[in-house]
Amino acid sequence: MLFRSDIEIPEKKRFVAAHELGHFELHRGEVSCINCTDKEFLSWLKGNPIEIEANYFAAELLMPEDIFKRRIFDVDVSKNLIESLASEFNTSITATSIRFVTLRPEYALICSDDSQIKWFIIDKDYFPFYVNTTGKVHSDSLAYDYYNGLDLTDKLFAVEPHAWIESKYPIRGTLRELAIPLGRKYNQVLSFLYIEEDWD
Repeated sequence: MLFRSDIEIPEKKRFVAAHELGHFELHRGEVSCINCTDKEFLSWLKGNPIEIEANYFAAELLMPEDIFKRRIFDVDVSKNLIESLASEFNTSITATSIRFVTLRPEYALICSDDSQIKWFIIDKDYFPFYVNTTGKVHSDSLAYDYYNGLDLTDKLFAVEPHAWIESKYPIRGTLRELAIPLGRKYNQVLSFLYIEEDWD
């Protein structure tokens, strides 16, 4: 299999190969030629149905749901957890993070690139808040801190709700963010968002 020259990370190559194998297994009779772009690899909750199916095929092949769920059951997301899972399953931090939020949909995931929001995965049935998913990251977010050279915590950290949520109604609980940088080469940050509900 030939890979684009800009795909350098071995773990990403594994996901691309698994995604294309998914097309071969699931869609060989439907289309004669499939040329997937980065946009297709980020299709999880909406987009072209065959790309979503190929992504889920790849995720299941590389990170089987029953095994992966046991690793993430009843634990908070953290940088150490995501890195440990990525190492165990030999997958990229991005693919591992996406798998985490698709199996723990009470979390939202937003990717920013050079301070600009690039893509997001939010299951509105489990995270029913209007999240800022366009433009620049807010100055009260942890992602903003990273782009401005500040150190980040490795765990979920309380941030002001308006850092990510656009609503005239206050949320009931505390908004927590975990920001995982993908390295200075890419200048991207994955932000996990979680609402810790206030039952008082």
